[in-house]
Amino acid sequence: SPTDSSFLAGGVSNESGYFVIPCNARRVIAKVTYVGYKSKLWTAASPDLGTIRLQADRYTLKGVTVKTQRPQYRAAKGGMTIDVEHSVLSKMGTAVDVLGQLPRVTASGSDIKVFAKGTPLIELTELKSENIKNVDVITAPGSQYDATVKSVIRIRTRKPAGEGWSVRNDANAKYNTMWAGYDQATIKYRIKGLELSNTTALYSQVFKEDINTGYTLMPKDNTININQHFNDAFRQNVLSQTFRLSYDFNADNSIGGSYWFYKTLSSNMDANSSQTVTRNGAYEGSVLQCQRQHRDVEPRNEANLYYTGKLGTWSIDFNASYLHMKYMLSQQSTEASTELGDRDVASNGGQRSDLWAGKLVVTHPVGKGTLSFGSEYTHTKSVGFYVNSENYVPASSTKLFEANIAGFADFSLPFGHYELDAGLRYEHVTTDYYSFGKREPEPSRRYGNLFPNLSLSWNKDLWSWQLSYTMKTNRPSYN
Repeated sequence: SPTDSSFLAGGVSNESGYFVIPCNARRVIAKVTYVGYKSKLWTAASPDLGTIRLQADRYTLKGVTVKTQRPQYRAAKGGMTIDVEHSVLSKMGTAVDVLGQLPRVTASGSDIKVFAKGTPLIELTELKSENIKNVDVITAPGSQYDATVKSVIRIRTRKPAGEGWSVRNDANAKYNTMWAGYDQATIKYRIKGLELSNTTALYSQVFKEDINTGYTLMPKDNTININQHFNDAFRQNVLSQTFRLSYDFNADNSIGGSYWFYKTLSSNMDANSSQTVTRNGAYEGSVLQCQRQHRDVEPRNEANLYYTGKLGTWSIDFNASYLHMKYMLSQQSTEASTELGDRDVASNGGQRSDLWAGKLVVTHPVGKGTLSFGSEYTHTKSVGFYVNSENYVPASSTKLFEANIAGFADFSLPFGHYELDAGLRYEHVTTDYYSFGKREPEPSRRYGNLFPNLSLSWNKDLWSWQLSYTMKTNRPSYN
């Protein structure tokens, strides 16, 4: 293509030198190559290229290198593995940019969606595409994952090369009626098996809407139509600081940890709305509403530890995390209406949440297959309140405690081009919900369930297929 030099079509001539290349473009860049002759490149505007003459190359051919095509996609346990390192995906930018190009995955900002399998929110702007080895898109997660998890995106990174100090800075700016972007600087030091790094980032995030909507209510003997124009603008400025430390004892054993500090410097939303109400075709009134929301967020702290290693033929993978976050939210709204009356609505709320989590996976070869087993534990505590000073909405004061302990086992057996994987997971979940200090029996639940999974995959050359079965569940959300 003359516009961007992208590849349109190609072909090979017959023994007489004739060739036909189907192409709808009226004007192309034509390139003709032949072993032992100089290539010819020119812009062509006619479907008939005429007789093409090539000049002999003065260099003689000493040898031939035969290259095969590496499969970029292959079936894996419960999904597929995509080779990023050896493809153009490694030049995309950030991990979010890479994920947006994968099959069944879409990315808008940091919002990652797996088609028909859930919407995980992932912050991956700190991971660059050239550091990714491959990505697993798992649409039928096995026994190692929580029974509510419908999809998993697992990213494997490349082993870093070189030693000493390195500095990297990335900046991003975008405009869609409002400016947004980020600037991120990373300082890293690596020597032998030790690696230290510190990343500082400033983010300016924007969310804006301008909506016209209408809806109809039909209570008994009435038809109420409401037409509304709504626009809002939300801006948040964030400071993020991440410190990481890791040490590789050898090729098989590594230990490390990280501390993440996340502070919202400002978070505000302004919204305006106008509504027109008709009842049974007759005008009933109009309402103008102005709303301002302010969120005061305390620093968010997250600590992570991990160990991966081998002891003889046993493989061990352990990780643990702690997360703390707290915010206060205030909202003021003014409604003005000649027909329906004026009113002010003010509310205040807040929430504090803590999470403790740990997971251990042990793997050992059994015959020609591999046995994996382990346990996972999470404990969350969430305390919140809400007050509306005009009492249009009842006040709330809640405490929520939830514990999830699970055990699982998984066995994989490869045979020829096939691989069979079977697993079983048991989960016991305990939830205790308190309202104004009193335990509420309805939302306080106990669950104990078994969740099996089974998959069969086949890979050969560039072809692969997979059949998977997995049992999942839905449980009430915190909302």
